Amino acid sequence: MRCTSSGPPAIFQRPIATSSLLSTIPRGATHTRMEGLVDTLQDKLTIAANVEQRTDNSTTRFLALRDIQHQRPKYSQLDPLQDNIVFQLVDIESSQWSHESRDVLMYGVTESGNTVLATVTGSRPYFYPYPKKLQLRDNTVATAYIDPHTDIATCFLADRQLPGMGGWIECPAETYALTETSDQVSRCQIELTIPHNALNASDSRIPDAPLRILYFDIESMTREDPKKPGKFISESLQDPVIQISNVVSHLGTKDPFLRVIFTVGSCDPIEGAYVRSYTSEREMLAAWQEFIHDIDPDVMTGWNILNFDLDYLITRGRQLGFDLILGRLKAGPPTSSEPQTWYSLKYKDWMGRTVAIPGRVVLDMFRHFACNHDKFRLRSYKLRNVAARLLREPGMLKGDVAYSDIPKLQAGPDANSSTRRELAVYCLQDSYIPLVLQHKYRILEEYIEMGKTKRMLFRHMMYRKRLVEKLTKST
Repeated sequence: MRCTSSGPPAIFQRPIATSSLLSTIPRGATHTRMEGLVDTLQDKLTIAANVEQRTDNSTTRFLALRDIQHQRPKYSQLDPLQDNIVFQLVDIESSQWSHESRDVLMYGVTESGNTVLATVTGSRPYFYPYPKKLQLRDNTVATAYIDPHTDIATCFLADRQLPGMGGWIECPAETYALTETSDQVSRCQIELTIPHNALNASDSRIPDAPLRILYFDIESMTREDPKKPGKFISESLQDPVIQISNVVSHLGTKDPFLRVIFTVGSCDPIEGAYVRSYTSEREMLAAWQEFIHDIDPDVMTGWNILNFDLDYLITRGRQLGFDLILGRLKAGPPTSSEPQTWYSLKYKDWMGRTVAIPGRVVLDMFRHFACNHDKFRLRSYKLRNVAARLLREPGMLKGDVAYSDIPKLQAGPDANSSTRRELAVYCLQDSYIPLVLQHKYRILEEYIEMGKTKRMLFRHMMYRKRLVEKLTKST
């Protein structure tokens, strides 16, 4: 595989301040400002883009791992007999049946930023059968049905009075067993096993952990619709992904600590970003998958990522002969997309897609704003319109690249590394604007607070909020 990389051999550590970043980077070539991004951010993240070219025929590893240290902080040696482990809950799911019970996997992040997987044993799901001879006409009391599709994880939290997403969970000393590194099944730093009746809800006043948030966007090739001349379309079964932009920040911060753009074909350097160029779509997707594993985000978000970006990436991977695995479990499962009906005042009932990534929160910013139409009242929820209406600050009016221009910029007669840079700047902008929206409206903080008080998981908050509230009130 041939990968051309541009960007400095800087060191990104978690956490890192902009001032320390600047002090480690040699000043070099001058570049034009990154169109569409806030000037003040560019001033803080000015990076000399010294172009490096490397050839590696033996591996498809993300080459930036040789240049960038972006690992989470190391944690102190733990003593299960003396140390309590306290983490902020990110995600929870049930695993396979074991010894007449079902294990529950709880993913979280400690106050210092270390990732945790707690395998909770001994939980036994239950249900109440419908008696054959029960006559509803004989029932003189009011009858109400709680959501029949409430999952095991939600019942687990409600039954044990544990908080939902964003709540703090305590694993007391002498109740858990640490998993040896060689036996760990996930990419989390700390793995442990604990009985279900040993978990405690911890102090809710602990500040939020430095959750790592990945904002991403894709660009795909387009072609003229044979049925509608003049209209350009993109279909995942035949039109390749050509760029993937990534902006990474911590919860509560507006300035990203890392920006990376993956491209098919060469791309000129971009100020403030690492450029990784590949010779084929398959190589790029494989490298991006490993980037996800290594950067290890707690939250994956962007604009319309459920209906388009993630579903498109999953389909393209399968077309190219491999399954994307984006979750925290080493052995999968492959990331998949399923149909889901969701509702908003603006769009009413809408058949869309949903994607579950074990151990990570998947937040579609488009869906959040559309589902909160009563608050924002926008005529259109396209990203350009949202940016123009809600982000009235210099540099934030989103520039557009027409669908018809994408083939010209990527592979047209005059296409080159410079035209692909123009497309990459546009792609990076589409990743950065959701970050600014998140910071301005504190969207994740709002969901975290709701999860703490209502014992709700993130995946239920936009779609089944009222039903889950009924469940939590009944316990």
